[in-house]
Amino acid sequence: MEHLYADNSILSNSNGDKHFYIAEKLIRKFTIDCFDKEKYEDAFNEFIKAANSYKVAKNWHRAIECYDRCIFLQKKLKNKDDESQIWIEMAKVTQNIDHLKAIKILKEKCIPYLIENGKFTHVAKHFQEIGDLFELDDDANESINCYKSALQYLEADQLSNSAKINILTKLANLSVKINNYDDAIIYYESIATIHLEKIIKQSAKENYFNSLLCQLVKNDIVQAKQSYEKYIELDYTFKGSTLGKLFEKIIKDVENINSNDLSLHLKEFDSYSRLDNIRVSLLLKIKQNINQSEIGENLL
Repeated sequence: MEHLYADNSILSNSNGDKHFYIAEKLIRKFTIDCFDKEKYEDAFNEFIKAANSYKVAKNWHRAIECYDRCIFLQKKLKNKDDESQIWIEMAKVTQNIDHLKAIKILKEKCIPYLIENGKFTHVAKHFQEIGDLFELDDDANESINCYKSALQYLEADQLSNSAKINILTKLANLSVKINNYDDAIIYYESIATIHLEKIIKQSAKENYFNSLLCQLVKNDIVQAKQSYEKYIELDYTFKGSTLGKLFEKIIKDVENINSNDLSLHLKEFDSYSRLDNIRVSLLLKIKQNINQSEIGENLL
C-alpha cells in the first residue's frame, strides 16, 4: 500500500512539473508592451492544474508557488473575483505548513474583499476556519473571538438557525474550556431557546443540562435550582426526562457532599447513555468541588 502511495506521489509531482513548465513557458512569451489575454488565461489554467497535482502529492510549497503565479496573472487580468478565490485556495494549502500564515492570508486577503462585496456567509465560514486553526494551536481565546465574528456575519445574512446553532455550540464548549462558565451558560441557554422554537425538545434538554452543570461547577446551587425550575417552565418534559432525573440526583449529591453517590449515579447513566467530553470535564470539576468540601468537613 505504501508503495502505491509513493508511486502516486511521484506521478502527481511529475504532472505538476509538466503543467508548471508549460505555464512558465507561456509567461516567458509575454512582453511588457504586449497583453495577450488568452495566453494569460492559458498560463493561469496550467498553473491551476500544476497546483492540483502538487496538492495530491502533498507538495504544499510547490502548490503555493503555483497559486502565487496565479494571483500575479489575475492581477494582470484585473479579475478580482478569481484572485480572491485563489487567495482562499492558497490559505487552504498553507494550513498544512503554517497556521499563522494561513490565518494572515484569510484575514488580510480574503475576508476584506468578501465583506466589501456583501458575501457574509463566506466571511462567516472563513472566520470559523480561522477559529478552528486557533483551537488547533490551543489558543481558545482567539478561537472564541473568531467564532463571535462568524456569528455576527451569519446574523447579518440572516441564515438558518442550524448554522447559528453550530457556532453557538462551539462558543459554549470553548467557553467551558477556558473556565468562562457565565458565557457558556448564556450560549447553552440560547441554543436551547432556538431548539424550543423549532420544537426539538430533546436538543433543548441537552443544552439546559449543560447549562446546569456549568452552574454547579461555579458552586452556585441556589442559581442551579432556580434555573432548573425556569427550564421546566419552558419545557415541562425536562423534569421527567433522563437528564432531568440525573440533574436531580447530581444536585442532591452536591448538597449532601457525597462524591461516592455522584460516581455511582454517573456510572449508572453512562452505562446506557454515553457522556461526551464536555460533560465529563464539567462533572469531574463538580466532583472535585465535592471532594474539597468533604476534606473541609473532615477538618472541622
